[in-house]
Amino acid sequence: MLRIVGKQSLERQLDALASAGIPVERIYMDKKTGTTIDRDGLSRLRAFLLLALFAEMERTFTAERAAHACAVAEASGRQIGRPVAHPEDKIEYARLLKAQGDSLGIIATKTGIPKTSLHRYLAATDNGDEPVGR
Repeated sequence: MLRIVGKQSLERQLDALASAGIPVERIYMDKKTGTTIDRDGLSRLRAFLLLALFAEMERTFTAERAAHACAVAEASGRQIGRPVAHPEDKIEYARLLKAQGDSLGIIATKTGIPKTSLHRYLAATDNGDEPVGR
């Protein structure tokens, strides 16, 4: 917040706003007293603020609608999010091959799962974590 101390001077206020990096098109000014309600600059400022308020409300409502849709889908037993890229039986087969000592290249060829995905699936079981993919 920019505070102007001392006697009001439009030129000094404009200089202070410009030195603070405020673009000229974002500066609203009226040459009426503060008690006057009908001021063009104040009206334009309020219209800008209302637009920002409506945009923020729309973002909030969109997030709420998405959360509600996910809750409804989950309650009805539908999967939420991206579909699983590789079936669980292929991942289990890859784990078996790794336990037998096969390399990632051989496992990728036999299962059709890319090496980058195999790293994720097989690293989870190496650490004792929950398997990735479900």
